[in-house]
Amino acid sequence: YEFWYDVVTEPEYTFKISRLHKEYGPIVRINPDEIHIVDPDFYDTVYASSRRKRDKWD
Repeated sequence: YEFWYDVVTEPEYTFKISRLHKEYGPIVRINPDEIHIVDPDFYDTVYASSRRKRDKWD
């Protein structure tokens, strides 16, 4: 996705990410294995270390 918007089309990846955040919110999946976070308050929630206790999924 990033490669496409920076190499194949005119370099506008940064602008595309901004538009995605406006549409979908502070956390956007940009490919199957990567997310983009615009709000630093979510960083610790998403990337909690193994020592930090996390809530279990139901």
